[in-house]
Amino acid sequence: MKKAVAVSLALICLAVVSPGDLSAEVGVKIGGSFAKFNWTTPEPTDIVWGYLPFVAGGLFASVNLGALAIEPELLVVRAGARYASEGDRLEFLFTYIQAPVLLKLSASPRGSVNPFLAVGGYGAYLYRAQGVLVLGTERTTDDLIDDYKRSDFGVVASVGFGFRLRGVVISIEGRYNLGLVNIVKNPAAGESLKNRSLVALIGIGF
Repeated sequence: MKKAVAVSLALICLAVVSPGDLSAEVGVKIGGSFAKFNWTTPEPTDIVWGYLPFVAGGLFASVNLGALAIEPELLVVRAGARYASEGDRLEFLFTYIQAPVLLKLSASPRGSVNPFLAVGGYGAYLYRAQGVLVLGTERTTDDLIDDYKRSDFGVVASVGFGFRLRGVVISIEGRYNLGLVNIVKNPAAGESLKNRSLVALIGIGF
């Protein structure tokens, strides 16, 4: 995870100091995420996890080389899931510092409207993990940080549009994050818990 953050910070710095023959921008992204576990158990279970909504956002840079661009980011994201039954609910709230690095392909990089596709990977560091149980009007919160791995990594796919407006680039995108790590520290035989999420982001680049 430290290497992923270091790579993202280095590429952001590169974007800031890029020479004149490169097009570069930096900016912010903010939006929302819908997280859900990819859960495998040794025995069949009736639990069906629902999506957990939350906000997401952070910084990005883009080093543009024509139709291709390298885009590192540093985001705060929420992973986890929600299970609800007859008014009660159980939520797992995992907050990560995530460092994606994306390769972006643009259809019209110099146009006023620019459709794009992006793929890449991410590293993430878990800095808060909570379990919340709500039974009627009673709410109980437990710290779960010692039960889950601090590091996660996975793949990212994104599609969106960029709009160039007088030196400012506004982007709208949807992406899918798929975790590749079984985040349970000491899983039972056949048990696997991996992160996945749908994310919608609005970006402003300068």
